[in-house]
Amino acid sequence: MTDKERAERFVNDGEDIKQVKADCDFCKHLHEDGLTCDAFPEGIPDAIRVGWKSHREPVDGDHGIRYEYRGV
Repeated sequence: MTDKERAERFVNDGEDIKQVKADCDFCKHLHEDGLTCDAFPEGIPDAIRVGWKSHREPVDGDHGIRYEYRGV
């Protein structure tokens, strides 16, 4: 399983099961390894990496850096 596949999760909205991608996949601060970023150079916390927790608000240890869309 790739790092990207690990970052994907599925949610059931009561009608359909939908795939949701973590914000990290679209963040300009993500490093090439997909596991670290400018905010978390030692490793992105799992809850953020898999999309269970948003990083659009401050998180302890994020060095004041939060999600910013990188564009595609």
